[in-house]
Amino acid sequence: IAVAVSSYFMRQAIKRAASSGSDAYDQAKQEREAEVYNGIYNKSKDGSEKKYHIRNRVDIDITGIKELSQMEVFRVSDAEYELLGEGDEDYDNVTSWKRIPAEGVFTVDMAACEYVVDNERKYVLLRVPKPVLGDISIDEKNKKTLLYRDDGLFDKNQQYAADLDEKQTNDAKKKLEKKMRGNQEYYIKAEQSAKIVIKNMVEMLNYDIDDLKVEVEFME
Repeated sequence: IAVAVSSYFMRQAIKRAASSGSDAYDQAKQEREAEVYNGIYNKSKDGSEKKYHIRNRVDIDITGIKELSQMEVFRVSDAEYELLGEGDEDYDNVTSWKRIPAEGVFTVDMAACEYVVDNERKYVLLRVPKPVLGDISIDEKNKKTLLYRDDGLFDKNQQYAADLDEKQTNDAKKKLEKKMRGNQEYYIKAEQSAKIVIKNMVEMLNYDIDDLKVEVEFME
């Protein structure tokens, strides 16, 4: 029974930790929640069995959290409007206007975190690296052609259209990379979201400890 209870609350801890930061983390995928759960559960199963058999002892559990080397904490998105045709020598007869969206993911390397656990005072401090924005990826499914006009005498083939799309996509990605990596608001929100996710993850993994105090700090 103790193992079943442990397994249930481990799953609830991960789901509720992610949902608690929903304003900042509203695009988190269910697959990632499962991955986080598996990573923590597999590393802490033995410790959890002991913990729930000995109910009269305060034993703060953060087992397995350090194994989450790239924990997703925040998702960002933006879009660029690319107009090609007017003024472009190679595309004088063609006008193409596209909306090209992109997204990026902030992660925290929990493997590098430092922590202090004080069972007597029911206190845990986690010092973690600041969230890092990974690769910027184009959201291909949501690209939209807002306008396409060919004023040339001859219809262009499919390869021409593909080359045109590739050029506009590459141009948009360069602009989005610069804009998204330079957006300080993203970094501020990522830090806020990371604190929420990490703090609530620890609290929910230790649901039976009343008045547990969890602090999260970022390494400089």
